[in-house]
Amino acid sequence: MKKAVILSNHYRSFEYIASYLKDFFGKDTDFYICTWDHEYNYENQAIKEKYAFEKKQDVQLSPLMYKPIDIKKIQNFIREFNPKDYKILTDEEFDTWAEKMPNVPKTSKYHSRQILGSFLPPKICADMIRNSGIEYDLIFKSRMDIIPIMSEGYNFDSFCATLLNLQNHKPRTILSTSLKINSGLPWINDRFLSGHADAILDLYDNLEYKINTLFSLKFLHKETPLLFHRLYGMLLTFTKINVRATKVIYDEIIRKDFVDMNLKLGNIEDHEKALELKRKIKGNIEEKSKINFDL
Repeated sequence: MKKAVILSNHYRSFEYIASYLKDFFGKDTDFYICTWDHEYNYENQAIKEKYAFEKKQDVQLSPLMYKPIDIKKIQNFIREFNPKDYKILTDEEFDTWAEKMPNVPKTSKYHSRQILGSFLPPKICADMIRNSGIEYDLIFKSRMDIIPIMSEGYNFDSFCATLLNLQNHKPRTILSTSLKINSGLPWINDRFLSGHADAILDLYDNLEYKINTLFSLKFLHKETPLLFHRLYGMLLTFTKINVRATKVIYDEIIRKDFVDMNLKLGNIEDHEKALELKRKIKGNIEEKSKINFDL
């Protein structure tokens, strides 16, 4: 069984989870990486806490939330990780790509990045896989700060066998860790997707045409903006791909700042400490949301 893993989007905690990913996906796995030449300022709580919680979207669209990254350092680490192929993406390349979708609203370069930024890196990885000439059985799409975890009583090999069997009985099916209907539209957790290679590659095929067409559906713009999970849900619908939720595997974001506070990944106890700290931080931010600030 030949597996490919797409690792994309911001670099974040990749250096901390790289060995975990190698061990988790095991042998006969090729990695394809596409990350940015800048970093989303995810760790800088001081910036976010300056504003009310309800202003979070405005803050995320502002230049405050982006910072430069050490390109040479991440190149060296990625090469040491030894993916089958990789790319470090620039703003200029993104802007050129975004111009192919004139229907997507672009009030600023940051707004454009907010809507489309999570789609170009995995699309580039999908193109790498096609151009490799290698025929993969399964493809897993994840982020560079995500670790997949098997639920108790399950193992990854049996999960892969189930995916292959699913292709025989229900072709063109992708598994997500959660899905729902949100504001009348399909909502898909795209942080970790798994499925037969053909289905994952089809999702990113002709991506510009599909996104541009979806944004021509004017009734979606005001009440149901196509962002992130809803846009992924509509893309899967457009591509006529079946989606199922699975509880056999789940994904967890590993925050670089949590690890830097000596919360290591080596054992489940430390992992639970990280989760508890995450809950406390979220609670503190929600308390601050009661205060009004001007952006």
